Amino acid sequence: VNGTLYLIPFNAEDIVLVNLKTMDMALVKIDGRFKCKEGKNFMASFVKDDYIYLFGVSQPVILKLNTCDNSIEYITLTKEQIIQENKNKDDYFGKQVVYKDGYIFVPFCNIQAVLKLECDTMEYQIIKLGNNDSGYSGICYSDGEFWLSPRRNENLAIWNEDNDFIRYIASQCKNDELSYIGIENISN
Repeated sequence: VNGTLYLIPFNAEDIVLVNLKTMDMALVKIDGRFKCKEGKNFMASFVKDDYIYLFGVSQPVILKLNTCDNSIEYITLTKEQIIQENKNKDDYFGKQVVYKDGYIFVPFCNIQAVLKLECDTMEYQIIKLGNNDSGYSGICYSDGEFWLSPRRNENLAIWNEDNDFIRYIASQCKNDELSYIGIENISN
């Protein structure tokens, strides 16, 4: 961003900055409450304008780093906000995000849900997409639908946010054809 390389800490404890012109290095310290001593701090990140958004792996936290002054805004999610069915608490977010219309969409690793974060206000909602704790390892967006790869389950999920429907595709294709195995309305 603006000639500076920002290294997102997975095993490291803080953010490393490298000025690509001078090769000078600096640290941006992360509040100790939001670090995991065993590593697995942050993987998912997204750059928009002068901000870098980071999503916690072992901590339910979102960081918004202002690259103009290196200040950090912290948003913590409580266990109640992450849906109480999250039985496997090893990871919260993976490394993939989708940006669409001012929002960042990040899948949860251990529950069938997606975080929808409004970039400017940092307001968010957790959109539950199913009833188990299999979670998602990846997300992409195409032709009005989010495609979510499973973390533990074998079925690919296709979510249409506009009509609140999710379809599932079996990961094993027969005769080189995708087989839809279900569709459900996720509206409350």
